[in-house]
Amino acid sequence: MHPNIDLAIRRFNLSPPPVRGEDKYEEKLTNWFLEGAFFRDFVFRNQTGKGGRGDLADGLVLFDRTALFVQSKAQDGDKDSRAWAAKNTRKALAQVGYGERMLRERLVQEVVSDTLGPVAFDPDRYTERIGLIVLDQDDATPFVARELVPELAEQRFPVHVLSLPDLMELATRFDTASDFLFYLEERHNLSIGGVSVRVHAEIEMAGAMLQLMPQRLRQHRPNVPDDVLEKTVTAFRRKVTGELRDSDDWRCSAMVDDVIAKMHDRDPELSWNQAGSLGGVMKAAELLSSLTRDRRVAIGKKLVHAVSAEPLDPFWAFWWATRSNKCCYVFLVSDMPREQRQDHLVKILQSGMARCMGKMQTDLGVGVATNSRALQGRAYDVATRLKPLTEEERAFWLAAPDPFGF
Repeated sequence: MHPNIDLAIRRFNLSPPPVRGEDKYEEKLTNWFLEGAFFRDFVFRNQTGKGGRGDLADGLVLFDRTALFVQSKAQDGDKDSRAWAAKNTRKALAQVGYGERMLRERLVQEVVSDTLGPVAFDPDRYTERIGLIVLDQDDATPFVARELVPELAEQRFPVHVLSLPDLMELATRFDTASDFLFYLEERHNLSIGGVSVRVHAEIEMAGAMLQLMPQRLRQHRPNVPDDVLEKTVTAFRRKVTGELRDSDDWRCSAMVDDVIAKMHDRDPELSWNQAGSLGGVMKAAELLSSLTRDRRVAIGKKLVHAVSAEPLDPFWAFWWATRSNKCCYVFLVSDMPREQRQDHLVKILQSGMARCMGKMQTDLGVGVATNSRALQGRAYDVATRLKPLTEEERAFWLAAPDPFGF
């Protein structure tokens, strides 16, 4: 088994990895590695075109406001590698454009998830479009895709060309939705800024991106404190080099991954699930998936400590807030009965949002409750708040006892 598959398989609830030699192996492998970054709920495989005919895309990722259109091509035979790459990149580029037009013009109005079934596509929501062309070639001589296919620079939205081995490396180093999309954004910015982005040389490209990171941060945030800049660059370096993915920190962060992977496994027999909806599940999964690997590390360390602590008298809770999506995250660990624990989670989620608002604006909230290791197995419950607290609600919860003092 390829070592990158061994790395990616640590993730939770992935579909089975494809077997070399099976039909459309490279296409399936591309989607499988994208699952590692985005989870199965956000990766849509082999979607059909208008009227259920033809191919919409080899793969489609829908996350937050971003639609990622994926096309895979595998070289077979002894054709000249550069000529093959030029021809098939153009073919894939046309297919990316077709898929994007089908959804943008509402000629295809829904896509089908392995885990969630039919999901409506709203082009007004997915305002950020990205194309991703993945080439599998035995000849790994690097080349600049935009020099080989100048049309890549003329598209309405960014279109990236990666080799399959480089995608496999990126997806295990930048293995959250936010980290992976950030990398693609920086890659595009550097390419239009004059940096030669070469296919079959992505780790070299990532290293160049790391070298330019302090300069780019200073350009976009001139007043960023030196210690914040240093921490940001260090965090990016740990991802680029693969240091983070091989660390104990990563293993702690996987507690957050475990929650996301199980979000769609709703038990309809539980009373608090009966009024829920698929949209609510997807939104909670999206908000949790928006956490970068660094934030999952910090949260995971707290959770590891909490689930190991004894005794829980009667619970342990903390909150975490992010400016990018104006969301407050609340985590509760308790061995109280689940219905009581869920009711408590709803309350402390609002309490956490009230306290977040003293530091930053929070329009959204998601809470996660689980049990300690004292109980057999692990059960998760989730609550969401998809609108800001009113001033009256905030005043009420600030006046109540602080549940985060434990």
